[in-house]
Amino acid sequence: MAQPVSVLREWRADVVARALEGLVEARLPHYSREGEAELEQRLLSLFDHVLECLVRQCEEPAVRHAKQVAQQRHGSGYQLGEIQTSINVLEEALWQRILGSFEPEDALGALGRTNAVFGIMKDTLAQSYLQLTVQAAATEPPVRPSTKGYGSTEAPRRRWWRSESESESEAPGPGEPRAHDAGPRTR
Repeated sequence: MAQPVSVLREWRADVVARALEGLVEARLPHYSREGEAELEQRLLSLFDHVLECLVRQCEEPAVRHAKQVAQQRHGSGYQLGEIQTSINVLEEALWQRILGSFEPEDALGALGRTNAVFGIMKDTLAQSYLQLTVQAAATEPPVRPSTKGYGSTEAPRRRWWRSESESESEAPGPGEPRAHDAGPRTR
């Protein structure tokens, strides 16, 4: 039986072609605007980073690539779900090829290693993307209520988390009005 990593190298073109089909079928807004040649290059790069992690038996290439992709795509307005889907289609194409080619005991090891790499990559991507989102929100001016007309139901966006500067002691107690409450309600 050939080593899984050497087999993965041989499958590169086929796995990327299957992933490209999945990415095109997903009809993701930003990826749909890209040409297939550009998408194929991105998937090849992603595949190569996964393979590098497997060969070197380390996560650093996946982490580095995920952070770079998060920075680039966030800056270009891609949604996190779009980016994660682009990784998922490659992961699924690789899974299908592994399951269709290896005996169960060999597939178990190959899937375990590739799942670990994809998991680290997707987790790093999500964390990096969300950190960029939080940083961007901190530098934006506050959102103001809509002035579209009297009685507008649009409300400003509110943070649902507490900033580091806010402590538990600053939070209102039970029954105390919160800063955004307008006072007693009348019917």
